[in-house]
Amino acid sequence: MVFEYVDCYSNLGSVLYKLALSTQVLGIIDESEENFIASSKEFEYYQRSLKVSQCFFQTALLMATKVKEDKLMINLIRYLAECQDFKGIFLHQITKNNESQEAFDEIKVNLEKLVQRFDKLSFEQKIAEVKQAISS
Repeated sequence: MVFEYVDCYSNLGSVLYKLALSTQVLGIIDESEENFIASSKEFEYYQRSLKVSQCFFQTALLMATKVKEDKLMINLIRYLAECQDFKGIFLHQITKNNESQEAFDEIKVNLEKLVQRFDKLSFEQKIAEVKQAISS
């Protein structure tokens, strides 16, 4: 049942993440066409969708960590890292250097936390499974 919850939260995060990226493209198009009101609403929706998708991914990652499912954790860590990357690029494009520098510093801290979680993954279990499969 835990795997179903992890899958559900992961899928919800993935859908919101892709929706956020699509909304960002719409915002860029509207901005280039000088439709600034629509563009600002789309960029705001982009940021909110990205933030909520991160929450779903983090919840799924916590559950996957508790059941020690490495493959799921790797995918979730990758999604979280991508969300952080897009957030940083977006903020750098629309804000002043001081604000974007603060955002990049926050992103760096979050990415370092993700790398630490990645380093803690136990691959010995997978190696044992592969050896057992080969011997059988």
